[in-house]
Amino acid sequence: MNRSFPMTKSYRRFLLYAILISIILFSIRIILISIHDYQAQNSTMSLIQPVTQSGKAFVHATNLKVGPALNLPAKKEIILNEPIELDYKSRDEIMNIRTQYVNQYRELIEEEYVPFTPVFGAIEDNRPWWGIDGEFCYGPGNRSIDGPSEETRFFANPFLLLGLDENKAFILASGLPCEPAFPRPVTLYWYSPEAKAEVTYDISRFFRERERLPQELGNYHELSLVNYNARDFGYSYVYAARSLSKGVMEGTGARLFSSSCQLQSFIHRGGSCGYPGGCNNESPNQPDSRFKITDLPAVLYCKLWKAKPQNVEASADFIFIIKLQ
Repeated sequence: MNRSFPMTKSYRRFLLYAILISIILFSIRIILISIHDYQAQNSTMSLIQPVTQSGKAFVHATNLKVGPALNLPAKKEIILNEPIELDYKSRDEIMNIRTQYVNQYRELIEEEYVPFTPVFGAIEDNRPWWGIDGEFCYGPGNRSIDGPSEETRFFANPFLLLGLDENKAFILASGLPCEPAFPRPVTLYWYSPEAKAEVTYDISRFFRERERLPQELGNYHELSLVNYNARDFGYSYVYAARSLSKGVMEGTGARLFSSSCQLQSFIHRGGSCGYPGGCNNESPNQPDSRFKITDLPAVLYCKLWKAKPQNVEASADFIFIIKLQ
């Protein structure tokens, strides 16, 4: 009989602890649900907004068809498209245009093409874009958007996995005619069975056009790799094989010939154009992938990987050769 009271007291203590634990667990569950909902609504805020088509968000890269087992031509010419105007188009319009360019060669990709969110997700609706005339003649300001959208040198040529750019905007001396000078690709050949492509640039023309300008506009023998097309198809790292390249060397502060460099290009609204409200343009500056042309003809032999390789001797997932003539 004397034990009944201690047992009752222990039982009451047990019930109290059980209730407290239930309340704590229920509160934790509510908090976790709230966090999950918040993350679901804001998962891309720290990076970029997702590209949507038909209400879907796409966060994966489209895969190229490559390998010897494929029933594809050993060599195929990819026709290069001229720059077009994107000013003030909606993002859906812009992504539809991109999809049409990819589908010109639908047989070269494994699945239905969807734009890769980390590359295109930050494009803003109804914004101007840097223009070719603006970038190479008028510089930042109200005329920066003049001419076809300069980004479409690459955007309209999705299989140009690595493009060349000077990454500079110029203001020509008063009275000079606007004759934009920039590196122009002239041919692009695709070798799906070998997981390889080869582009040829008319760099001699570019040098001649730049040398005619009477003002000093920087070292135009040093160029950058515009790489968001490679990223769009899932490639994340690049390395230039020194032994297979010629007439080129690393640019200032670059390590393109010494280690694998992460590809980072994407398109967003930036302020570099100096136009009110900003313009859609490619970013960021990537000094790692700059290179100098020391002689012509030249070759830049690039190895691409989807994941960081253990070392630069690892077999590439894709080879992209840039010939400079």
